Amino acid sequence: MYLGSKFMYVSSDEEDEEIATGNVSSEEEFFDNDDGETCLLDILDTAGQEEFSAMRDQYTRTGDCFVIVYSINDTNSFSEAEALYEFLKKVKDVDSPPAILVGNKTDLVDDRKVTTDEGKALATKIGIPFIETSAKTGDNVKEMFETLVKNTPRSGLDYKVVVLGSGGVGKSSITVRYVSNTFVEDYDPTIEDSYRKHVKISGIPDSMKNAPKLKKSLMIGGAKSKKKAKAGKVQSRSTKNVRSNGAGGFSGGIFSSLKRVLSGKRRAPSPESPVYQTNTCSPVYPVSDDSLDSDDESEPVKKIQEKKKMKKASANVMLLKMDILEDEPNVVTGDPTHCKQCDAILSSISVLEKEEQGEQSTWTCEFCGHKNEGIDMSPEEIPKGDSFDFVLTPAREETDEQVEEGASKDETTPEKKEESKGMVVYCMDISGSMSCNVRLPELQAQWRNARDRTNRSDNFVTRLKAIKDAAKRQLERMKIEYPDKKVALVTFGSTVYLWGDCHTAQPKTFTGDILKKYDDLIAAGRDYATTMELSGLENTHSDLDRKVDALGTEGSTALGPALAISAGIIASKPQSEVVLCTDGQPNVGIGKIHNLFGGNGGDGADGPGFYKMIGEFAKENNTRLSILAVEGQETGLQHVQQCAIVSGGTINVLNPLEMMRQLRLIAQNYTIATAVDVTVILHPDLTFDEPGYHDGSNRLVKEVGNAAKETDLTFKFKAKDKTKKLVAKSIPFQVQISYTLKNGMRCLRVLSKTNEVTEDRKMMEENMNVAVVGVAAVQQTSVLASKGDTKKAQAHMRCVNKMMARGAKDSVQMEEYLAVRAESESLRQELKESSVNDDMHNRSDKRNKIFTNCSNVSSKAFHGSSSSTKQQLMTKRKATKQLQEQYYGFQS
Repeated sequence: MYLGSKFMYVSSDEEDEEIATGNVSSEEEFFDNDDGETCLLDILDTAGQEEFSAMRDQYTRTGDCFVIVYSINDTNSFSEAEALYEFLKKVKDVDSPPAILVGNKTDLVDDRKVTTDEGKALATKIGIPFIETSAKTGDNVKEMFETLVKNTPRSGLDYKVVVLGSGGVGKSSITVRYVSNTFVEDYDPTIEDSYRKHVKISGIPDSMKNAPKLKKSLMIGGAKSKKKAKAGKVQSRSTKNVRSNGAGGFSGGIFSSLKRVLSGKRRAPSPESPVYQTNTCSPVYPVSDDSLDSDDESEPVKKIQEKKKMKKASANVMLLKMDILEDEPNVVTGDPTHCKQCDAILSSISVLEKEEQGEQSTWTCEFCGHKNEGIDMSPEEIPKGDSFDFVLTPAREETDEQVEEGASKDETTPEKKEESKGMVVYCMDISGSMSCNVRLPELQAQWRNARDRTNRSDNFVTRLKAIKDAAKRQLERMKIEYPDKKVALVTFGSTVYLWGDCHTAQPKTFTGDILKKYDDLIAAGRDYATTMELSGLENTHSDLDRKVDALGTEGSTALGPALAISAGIIASKPQSEVVLCTDGQPNVGIGKIHNLFGGNGGDGADGPGFYKMIGEFAKENNTRLSILAVEGQETGLQHVQQCAIVSGGTINVLNPLEMMRQLRLIAQNYTIATAVDVTVILHPDLTFDEPGYHDGSNRLVKEVGNAAKETDLTFKFKAKDKTKKLVAKSIPFQVQISYTLKNGMRCLRVLSKTNEVTEDRKMMEENMNVAVVGVAAVQQTSVLASKGDTKKAQAHMRCVNKMMARGAKDSVQMEEYLAVRAESESLRQELKESSVNDDMHNRSDKRNKIFTNCSNVSSKAFHGSSSSTKQQLMTKRKATKQLQEQYYGFQS
């Protein structure tokens, strides 16, 4: 349990401030007090391979400066370093983008293959600084980043730094060493993450200071986007101050390229290669207020600005991370002692008083004031600590066969927290539209040509080919990581094919009238599950790989029937998941959407209501349904996504080339507990401040169902009566979580803590946990937007931004405020556009995805590099040698 500030804030005074809403930029400032030395570095550690990454694509286009890394014991990586710089020059459309050449791994001096003089010679040739480092020992890592900053034009405190290089050169190790001063050996090369670092760097040359601020920018690409900007209004950092000579020069940038696009001198990106988000709240290219055009591409959208008085935001929020359920339960004996009036549980913050007669005690409940008498417990027997568990149902006993299987696994593979107990069904769309071509993203195509010194034009791949490659890659990884994992394949066009683990050549097929019958499809899936013979991936991988490779396209889109059968297959296997990969609107059988946005019915299985129904079915059976929808064709996501929302699955709409990464991320965000119910109890003078919550109660019950590793819940609260003064110096909070683990053990976890109270707003703000406040703001803003109240959502987000800007003072707070700004950019941009036009019944897949995913965003991306949470996360990101070899062996 994390609270938004060290102090619970109460005030009887009305504290209003003016907020601007609409499709104009907010008036709030983002750290405008520049002392010339304070730097906020937003460092992207790019994953080490060629697979497409929207985050890397976006950062490369908009990055301020670049670290180009090679390994001194790898000549190929040295050759790629020069190609990378030439690639950056083309992407940024400048002669000398700010960069530094880094020869890493100097601790491996006996294996050196690239001399220091060769490194210096290359740096001199391309005109950038050079340094050699060792991430392992830390030599020159700090100096490397400082040198880069000193050679980058400064237009404010924040710098977007991109770390590039071929696989295995130590990009992640350098980044982690710099931000945390630790070395993580065998770092997982698939991790791509942003690290926000607050530092003081003295000696930044005056010539690099006071560069013109980036006033306008442009969203480029986008299958649905018809927005354009007028070429005369595009402005870059270098408009007034062009530096074209020497290391670190920066002129024109991507915006010069855009001018050439708009003037017809350069071909614009294909609509098949839009800008995609990597995670639920990744940044997109912002659109300037002046560049928002109407759909007819002729008349600019009128600027809309409304200023109104809003109550100032507070940090009275709670974050509850479900990944704590992965920790070993701190079991206490006996049964919980409940308050007879409010059902709170006696905990370490409770006080027992001995009764005058006898050995029993009285507990005056801290949440309701009720006196619970006759408690047969001494103060010494009160459960210790902020967190403890009661066992409600013991773990199920394993059979001799399961024990033997577990022992065998332990001898051959790393421990994986029993994740292999659930199964995965890949439910793949093979309808005719999957044969459509997807253009390779422009930057990826340019990099491939720069790397290979070629000018290849084969920059297209079919949607099905991209998804097949992603599935094959993920199956290979899972075989290494979870060799006993059971995986089944279901495909669908007009017919649904059940392939199982593909050990037989002939699938079981479903077509015709049964595709319209919900109960029959569920029963068919259940029946198939009892007859299919599934073995672990170490035995079935080759058959699955061959079948996926041989898939071809056919027919229409029987998405609903395929999903129902797949849900039936896993119904008797808790912790299992269906991963649905599709590119089109369901148009055959149950779940058919006649009219993409209007639907064809009510809540039954014959229309859009099917998706909520099948989500409830999955949730009741402790399983999840996740969706990977292909960008480029509307899928009716606002209906289809209900199955994932209800069952606790994930939702993504993305470029098919991003599927490879997303399948891996879904596998890593596994279910850690099922049948999860959360009860939050507040002080009696407080109530919840949640959308749609109006009963004034200090008790809230939330049915979570399936909790994944990245499931984070937030709750906002306030004083029940603003006119009533809180006399207590501290107030209690309690969370009760009932949950079932994978071994069948059902537990009740009790979290309790107290928080100090203050009427001093400044004290509350300057002791704020910005990451907690930020993730709560993003989630609650998105909930409001999802329900159609976009103006209120935008005002709420801007109020919280103002508070964070005022309160963020120390390094952790400043880093986390930068993280919140970056991670919420797509949401804030969508809110601006929604203020112009937002029809809930005609929302695009893109808008639905942003609002839905941001309402469930994980807090992991909101922590600054100086926070203990982020540093603990970094040290756990390891991969076996086998997984590293598998990853680096891939070539796009």
